[in-house]
Amino acid sequence: MIHLLTMGHFTPGNPKTAAVEKPLDMDVVNRLLTELAAEDAAGKPTLDGAPVKLKGGVAVVAWKAGLHRNRAAEEFALRLQAETGCAIVDREHSQMIDPGRLEGVGDHAVGRSGG
Repeated sequence: MIHLLTMGHFTPGNPKTAAVEKPLDMDVVNRLLTELAAEDAAGKPTLDGAPVKLKGGVAVVAWKAGLHRNRAAEEFALRLQAETGCAIVDREHSQMIDPGRLEGVGDHAVGRSGG
């Protein structure tokens, strides 16, 4: 089963169907992608090899696939949430994702003690 992290500012309600209330701050998104992402052959951003989709004011990236967790995507989500106050959701599974469930990368991960 694949889980996607969707980051954005949503209206209250079911995470699967909530509308985008306002778009993400693309200056922040682009800066974080510069810091954390690689690029695929077409020059599009990837986090741990997973493409980052930017559409409709939200950012979407693969988070979990089987036992694999995309720590780079977690780090991106944590930093984006800390800087913009956006929500982190798994829309396909109708779940709000508490930042405490995400680990990010290394000891400096956002929201972790000691960093």
